[in-house]
Amino acid sequence: MLQRMPDTPPLMEMPLLPRTLSHKQMLQRRLLHLPAVQTPQRRRRMKPLRKKFLREMLQKRIRARETLQQ
Repeated sequence: MLQRMPDTPPLMEMPLLPRTLSHKQMLQRRLLHLPAVQTPQRRRRMKPLRKKFLREMLQKRIRARETLQQ
C-alpha cells in the first residue's frame, strides 16, 4: 500500500496549472533558447527604412517633450 506524503494535499485539492503561458513567459522562454550572439547580427541586418522610421519617431518624441517643457 502506497502512502501519500503528509504535506502534499490530495489530488482534488491541488490547483490545476494553466497550460497557457503568459506572453512575457513565452518571450523569456524564447530568449533562453536563443544564443546570445544572435542579437547584434540581427541589429546589423535591420532594414535602413526601419532605421529611418525609428529615427523620425525619436525626433518626434524629443520635439513633443520640448513643447511640453516650454
